Amino acid sequence: MRVFSRPNLTFSAPENIADEMRPLVAGLVADDADGRAYRSAIRHWLWSERPVIETFAGRRVALQVEGPEMIAGQHRFPMGGVISGICGWRRLGPVETKELLFDLRAEIDVTINRWLFKHALTDVPDFQRPSVDRAKDDAEAIASMEAWVRRNSQIEALHASR
Repeated sequence: MRVFSRPNLTFSAPENIADEMRPLVAGLVADDADGRAYRSAIRHWLWSERPVIETFAGRRVALQVEGPEMIAGQHRFPMGGVISGICGWRRLGPVETKELLFDLRAEIDVTINRWLFKHALTDVPDFQRPSVDRAKDDAEAIASMEAWVRRNSQIEALHASR
């Protein structure tokens, strides 16, 4: 068995920022599935010269919005954006990115609202973020995934036999 030595991770930051960052850093360096998920969620930060402040990914194209945001007049603008995917790479300026974000957010609203209506989830909303009991809720989530796979495997097998 190999032995590894890892120095402690230290950083300098104002106390209020350090307090906010400690759980994030702990999550990022965790050697487990959560740590891999956290690192995956920010991997795009390594590709960009500017801080990536938002990402939007479809099946075949993605948009990375670059910051920091700047204010011009009464408007907030990202520094730019990068589209990637089947169209190759396209760099957008601040105005183009702002306009695309406006359209994307409108489409997201339409899509989510349509989904909520389709699944009859338009009853009285909960105005507090629901908490997650990791032990219980993760087990239920995994069970629902496995049930979905079983159902869909049976359907696929039925279609394949025809």
